[in-house]
Amino acid sequence: MRDVAHVLSPSADKPDFSHPLNHQLMQPLSEDATSSTGLLCGFLSFQPGLTDLLLAALPDTLLLAGPDLLASETRTVFDLIMSEMRAEQEVNPLVIERLVELLLFYTLRYYAEHGHANYALPYGVLELAKDNAYGPLLSAIVREPALAWSVDDMADFLHTSRASFHRRFTLLSGLAPAQLLLNIRVQLSKALLTEGLSVEQVAERMGYASAPTFSNAFKRVMGLTPSVWRDGK
Repeated sequence: MRDVAHVLSPSADKPDFSHPLNHQLMQPLSEDATSSTGLLCGFLSFQPGLTDLLLAALPDTLLLAGPDLLASETRTVFDLIMSEMRAEQEVNPLVIERLVELLLFYTLRYYAEHGHANYALPYGVLELAKDNAYGPLLSAIVREPALAWSVDDMADFLHTSRASFHRRFTLLSGLAPAQLLLNIRVQLSKALLTEGLSVEQVAERMGYASAPTFSNAFKRVMGLTPSVWRDGK
């Protein structure tokens, strides 16, 4: 999910990088090569202000293999991407862009629904981040997490009614606004704790009235208090 060092090898053993590696040219994907390994590479970008939050909540890799892949919608989307890439007509970049977004969305949803411990943000946050109206709202919350950010405040930010805001918000994300605010604050607080700030300092920056209140909120999301989480890093 981010630019981390990696190796693609048929062996579980780490290669000896002190000696020259036997490089081979990659060949085009072929349906006839049933026993080979194929790679489909691409990139995703997020709106400014949200990238660090979203990427920090994800593990370095998101892997669906075997039964997991076959049982999820990701296989269907992957096959559609391959079909588009193999089509005789010129590839439409907008179609590929939307399919790649769907591929990530379904992967994140699978991780969220099946309780993968390393995935810390609800998949619905991605849908909000992609929306032209709600993306800027998320950026504003990330910039100023200590604000109260009531439902009325969020609706006012979008210049819409409370009812319209809440309906579309839950439709896009499957979350209540308070859940979103809690998750964003917890993810931002993890970075501050890692930097060495005290629990009291982080609580103040995240808009909590006291350290115990912040600790309880943190534990609801992470299953650990801030101090225990930091000691385990």
